[in-house]
Amino acid sequence: MKYVKESNQLPVSNHWAVLVFGSIFIEGDERSRTSPGHGYPGYWNPMVEYIAFSDKEDLHVWLSDHSDNLKNYKVINVTPHVVTTEVKVKLV
Repeated sequence: MKYVKESNQLPVSNHWAVLVFGSIFIEGDERSRTSPGHGYPGYWNPMVEYIAFSDKEDLHVWLSDHSDNLKNYKVINVTPHVVTTEVKVKLV
């Protein structure tokens, strides 16, 4: 199991993963609390956690340990692909 935080941590081969959906509350500044309409108010910022698993058995163990605590998640099977870009210049 690996909590993926950056693209270079993503497994390069086919794997199972869990997407855990949630949100974090970002506090507003003092001006918005004392003078409504000024500053910026607090808000909920959506987030997604990506947890990669090396095999299906590892996924089953994690789900049996965490599924009671999680409300909003999806299990996916992922096949990463390599994207390449080609640039051509035509001289006329």
